[in-house]
Amino acid sequence: SARAKKEKQFREALQRGQKVITISGMHAKVVEVKETSVILEISSNVNVEVEKSAVAIDLSNTETKK
Repeated sequence: SARAKKEKQFREALQRGQKVITISGMHAKVVEVKETSVILEISSNVNVEVEKSAVAIDLSNTETKK
């Protein structure tokens, strides 16, 4: 489907410094991009590795106001 293709392109284009939300709702910043996974910083000096498929939303261009 077109949506699946768009999501795949988004995940393949992930870049260091990009702000994202995972499918579990966690807000994070991309620290490193690997072949099938990404390292995300979820708090100061707290990094987790998740599959690229777990990244759902790009916040870099659409910052939400708190």
